[in-house]
Amino acid sequence: MNVTTRELRKFSGHLRQFIADDKGVVIIATFGLRGSTFPNMIAERALPCTIVIHNALQNELAVQNQIGATVGEAYCGVAGGNKRHEYSVMGPSVNLAARLMSSPENPGILVDEAVKIGADQSYGFNALPPVKAKGYAEPVPIFEPLSPLERSWGRVQPNFVGRKPEILRFLNTGRALALSVSPSKFVWVTGGVGMGKSSVVVHALEHIRRIMKTNRRRLIVTKTVAKESDQLVPFGVFSMVLLEVLDYCQQWGDERSLHSFGGSIYSLNTLEWETLSGGSRSRSDSTNVAKTADQLALLCREINTPPEFAELFGRHLFGLDLRIKKKEQGQQRRSSSKTAMLKNLVGFMAKAFLRCVQDADLTVLAFDDVHHLDELSWRVLRSVFETSNKVLIICTSPPITKNLRVPWDPEFWKTLNSKYINDRFDLMNLGPLDEGEILEMIAKTLGIQQRHVSSQLHHNVFSQSKGMPSFAHEILESLKRGKTKTGMVEASETAFESVGELILARLDAFDASVRNVLNIGAVLGSSFELVELVAVLREVLGGDEEEQLHHIRKTREALELAVQEGILFLFHTEKGENEGLLQESSAVSQASPAEDGDEDAEITFGFAFCHEIWRSTILKLMLQERKRDIHRIIAESLRSQLGDNNEDYLSKMKLFSHYKASGDYEAASMVAMSVGTSYEALGMHSQNIRLLQDALAMWKIGNDSVSQEVLDFFTGEELGSVMQLYGAIGKAYSSDGQDRNSVRAYQDALTILGLAPASDDIVDRSVLFPIFYGLFDCFKFGQVEDDEEKYEKTIIRQFLDETRRVGDPIHYCRALAMQVDFVGRIGQFEEATKHVLELRKVYIPREHSAELCLDGGSDMAAIAISRSALYHLSLGESEDTLLVCRYVTSDLMYHMDLSNVHNSFLVIYPVLWAMKSIGLANEARRNFNHFVIDAFRQYYGEGSMTPYLPLHEPILMLLELDEGNVDDLSVYIDWALQEDNLRFGSIVNQNLGMYGKCADAISAEICMILSDHLAQGEEKLQLIQSGLDVALEVTSLTKRKGMISARSDIVVIYKQLMIRAKALVLTVRRGSSGHGNQG
Repeated sequence: MNVTTRELRKFSGHLRQFIADDKGVVIIATFGLRGSTFPNMIAERALPCTIVIHNALQNELAVQNQIGATVGEAYCGVAGGNKRHEYSVMGPSVNLAARLMSSPENPGILVDEAVKIGADQSYGFNALPPVKAKGYAEPVPIFEPLSPLERSWGRVQPNFVGRKPEILRFLNTGRALALSVSPSKFVWVTGGVGMGKSSVVVHALEHIRRIMKTNRRRLIVTKTVAKESDQLVPFGVFSMVLLEVLDYCQQWGDERSLHSFGGSIYSLNTLEWETLSGGSRSRSDSTNVAKTADQLALLCREINTPPEFAELFGRHLFGLDLRIKKKEQGQQRRSSSKTAMLKNLVGFMAKAFLRCVQDADLTVLAFDDVHHLDELSWRVLRSVFETSNKVLIICTSPPITKNLRVPWDPEFWKTLNSKYINDRFDLMNLGPLDEGEILEMIAKTLGIQQRHVSSQLHHNVFSQSKGMPSFAHEILESLKRGKTKTGMVEASETAFESVGELILARLDAFDASVRNVLNIGAVLGSSFELVELVAVLREVLGGDEEEQLHHIRKTREALELAVQEGILFLFHTEKGENEGLLQESSAVSQASPAEDGDEDAEITFGFAFCHEIWRSTILKLMLQERKRDIHRIIAESLRSQLGDNNEDYLSKMKLFSHYKASGDYEAASMVAMSVGTSYEALGMHSQNIRLLQDALAMWKIGNDSVSQEVLDFFTGEELGSVMQLYGAIGKAYSSDGQDRNSVRAYQDALTILGLAPASDDIVDRSVLFPIFYGLFDCFKFGQVEDDEEKYEKTIIRQFLDETRRVGDPIHYCRALAMQVDFVGRIGQFEEATKHVLELRKVYIPREHSAELCLDGGSDMAAIAISRSALYHLSLGESEDTLLVCRYVTSDLMYHMDLSNVHNSFLVIYPVLWAMKSIGLANEARRNFNHFVIDAFRQYYGEGSMTPYLPLHEPILMLLELDEGNVDDLSVYIDWALQEDNLRFGSIVNQNLGMYGKCADAISAEICMILSDHLAQGEEKLQLIQSGLDVALEVTSLTKRKGMISARSDIVVIYKQLMIRAKALVLTVRRGSSGHGNQG
């Protein structure tokens, strides 16, 4: 009762009667009485309300129901006598509605012909056998209404013909999955433009829906259209699918039950047009954040996933501002690996989706234009296919060719076509319709019998359309408008050379206001929201308030005409709903039911082109300048709506596309780098690279050589944007392990900078600094071929000049630190100490350290000063070595942020080994304990992680062993005898080798010292052998990477180990010889 009255209130209908008995419940509702009479009442009120009530009862309450709906005259008034009477509605139409309701053939909703005539073109109808009814002389035609489908998949077409074998394959696959527990299946539909790929899927799903409903099986269908811009949004497509199915989960623990979409349908006339503003619906609407956050957190618990996944998905993928309670988050936030996180995200999304749909008898995932799917959504899709049962995955795409860019991995595509073909994978290739099917389409579309179709007309339509369903449909729709009263059609009227020519002829027939609206809609995209269109029109047309209201009314008329003409179709979403969800028997764009009493749920209207060929033709006709202006207006409007929301990736990529199309490449570059920074933080390096490559390509630079002509036209501002992009993509390549591409990006940037005339016109020179920093790291890790170090020296000198030019002490300190690092790395220690003195004149720790840590996480200047202790040591300057050590431990470290344990470790690391070398190992150990160990415990605690945490214990161990005051060595020996403890990985060794001692060298030295404390035996032999193995590996690494200080350190250790090994072998040989003589 509450559900029915709630939906009736939304559409201003009246409840006449509510009857309940042992056989069930009967509800009688009306439209057309005082207070519920409207223009277009059937299409915009009565029929949508009928469908919504049916869906709400079924989805929210699991109540199976049948509805009969009719239109006609009826008596409405008092019936009965003085003592007993009631308000009643009586007449033939009421009797017919009751007859339809109780019909055994009723699939859910049945209507009469009057309803069909009164409905607009948004609805299709399936004709059923006529029925006899009281008050009607002849059998009454009856129909099942088919409502508008969501998004741009199109709708069920009453004139659909052909494709029977393909639809039968869909039905067999769906039936097999629904009626048994079997592994999920994959159906791939390919075909050229206009072959009707999505139409086949739509009609196949409609048949599946009916079968599922007849068998009272639960069906969940999600249908999504992937757009080209989606390729740059990680999880962009599948994240929306997951958000949609969250409301379908049958059981959320002990306290939750299914919260389904009830569904509402609206049309243009239900909207207060004059109140439209330029705002667009946000996915992070505050009214739904709490519910979504609650669902995500609960879902994490259901599938045993850490709660920060809810925050990650809500904030980064759904654009919602979610925050997790600290007690749930704990210390795990510091221990997550980006690479592991990315892998876990794919698994989480797949598991989350399957958890939400686990109670369905069949789940259908349908993706149109799947070749535009982003890489990570594809990984989720693959995971769902490989790990689930009772899921039917349907994809459509153009024919698979070498030129078709696809996100899937070749190995899986090969597996689909070999291991799973004809079992779990079905590849359908759609071709043209045959002559018989075209004849059937002509008859259905024109409403005539096939024998009345002239052979000439049949020949013309077939030959001109070449059997393409979409072209044939457009030809016939054009003919339909010119059909004679006799029902005959002139064959000459089909004389169009191509579908583009036909569409052009139809567009020419519209007035300027309609064409203007279609132009703006085409620029907005394949689908667009009404508020977006209105916002652009307000900006384009201008004028005072009265003129704008006039324009809005004209826009409404234009949109209504476009819908009537079959160019656009209308869809809507309620606030918080996500487009594209089809559930159970509903073919309606579903909406979340309003809370009790909430009758004013905000509705977002949208339109989609019925076929992409309409949009592409319109865009071809528009002047480039006109398109750029519209893109610019859209971008500015979207920018103002987004505000400071930096994590709504879908909207950000939409903004990027519009800026790019408007020609504002600088703004587009800024958006790309902003999104890329977030991708980088999530470890999505390949997605970041792809986005930045796309941004570089719009400047007509990138993978290929850049022409001087292009560079000559760059302004200083434009060149600055290009430099920022190169710096960002160089870093992204490095993060992804593509060292060569990283070097090339930085080098290309400096080449362009040298060739572009506008290089001196770059106002903000700091945009160049990330390029120098990145290239310097490449030099440091031996990724650049530079045998004589001349190139690196030139780059550093150039960087120093740039920092002096800018006058920023932070960047100047970094440049000086890079110079110290360079000359120290190539063994010019005396020159390095001179540069350190220059650095100390500029560097003020208390003012500069925090800012120096902002970018790279560590203070390069402080580290350079600390490393100078090793330079003095190498030069035999013990007093200067001690002075540097005292300055670092007694002064410099106290200006560092001790909560940045990573920085503290790197600053004090070189000093530890300098102090150890001059006999101050005990003091070195105390400082390491204070600045690193104690700080880590204070600011992080147990269960947390920093990059060099595994080295804390070995460092303390070596310093204690060097002091010689360890009473019990058994713990240390046990540690050293475990081979896995001795090696820390190539990256850690390369990083720390730059600071004077490789990590594995610590292990080798520990083995050497411990062996000295043992008498002859297996343990001593193993320690020496392990130490030698590790030392040999480190020796090779330091030689290959040119680490002079670290090499000097490990060579000494290696030689000492060799001496011990030889002595041990000699002792063993003597012992063995004596034993033999005795024998």
